[in-house]
Amino acid sequence: MARTWLTLSLLVCCAGSVGAQEPAVRWAGDLSAAEPGLWQARAVITVTNHGTEPTVAEPVPVAIGLGRLQLTGAAAESIRVTDEAGTELLYELRGPDGTQPRGPVVAGSELFVPATVPAGGSQRLVVYWDQPGAVAPPARLSLPGGLSNASFETGDTVPTGWSSSQGDGQHRQTWDAAMAHTGQRSMRIDVDAGAAPTWVGTRQTNLAARPGVRYRLSGWIRGENITGRVGWFVHVSATGEPLALNNVFTYDAGGTFDWREVSHEFVAPAGSTAMTIGTVLYGTGTAWHDDLSVEELDPPTVTLSATAGPVERLGLTAVGPGAWPGGALAAAI
Repeated sequence: MARTWLTLSLLVCCAGSVGAQEPAVRWAGDLSAAEPGLWQARAVITVTNHGTEPTVAEPVPVAIGLGRLQLTGAAAESIRVTDEAGTELLYELRGPDGTQPRGPVVAGSELFVPATVPAGGSQRLVVYWDQPGAVAPPARLSLPGGLSNASFETGDTVPTGWSSSQGDGQHRQTWDAAMAHTGQRSMRIDVDAGAAPTWVGTRQTNLAARPGVRYRLSGWIRGENITGRVGWFVHVSATGEPLALNNVFTYDAGGTFDWREVSHEFVAPAGSTAMTIGTVLYGTGTAWHDDLSVEELDPPTVTLSATAGPVERLGLTAVGPGAWPGGALAAAI
């Protein structure tokens, strides 16, 4: 009986580029959050620093679509980013509406990659995709002012990008489709009369905070039969200090009131790395929250640009019956 030898393409062929010479970057193999298998497609991103100061893990957007990074139609869960040496890096993917997409990526989305580039220099990063066994990685790149789903409009059973604290029979949270400042939805908190005040709320975590930068947070609230404080909170963590800043900005008049905006400005402490922002009803009654915004009032000057190279795909090489190339052994079936 004749034997047929099957070879893995990674061992007998190299990646062939589409439309341009292949960059001298080794194809990464074992990337995170995936079943065994190879990432079948990739593109090299070149980030250039046009400024006079170096950058360290500075998020830079890469546009997705025709004539740009060709990720349209790729499964968002399969995307990975590495440096030239194959070290995996955090990234962020945002759809045209500013939310984190799932499933096929659509044109007009943006991929944010972390650029560590000397002044006047450049850096090459590699974007991989097309691995059916991959799931979305748990950690994402923090974006300055990168609040996701700020109007609570998108999601399945809960708003995408937000998490809620544990409630009880007297402290309840609802993703409300019957009341909104804009759009169709808001977050609602109900606390029964006589219940003890708690910091029940909904929050978004791991937003980038730059040391020394001044921020303005603004959000809209509405209340019925309120006693206590209604508004928003911000926590900032810094290197070696998990709670370097803890501020609450609220409307404290109580009672029943229509939508009103509350705002707060602060300077991120030295060593700041990330912030958490969320809703507050420290009291009783019913409160709605909607349309939160985060603004850098005096952001540092960053002059980075990113360009995407052509798509490269792994090819397959068929090896017929006979000995393994080079005299090595192969599996026989």
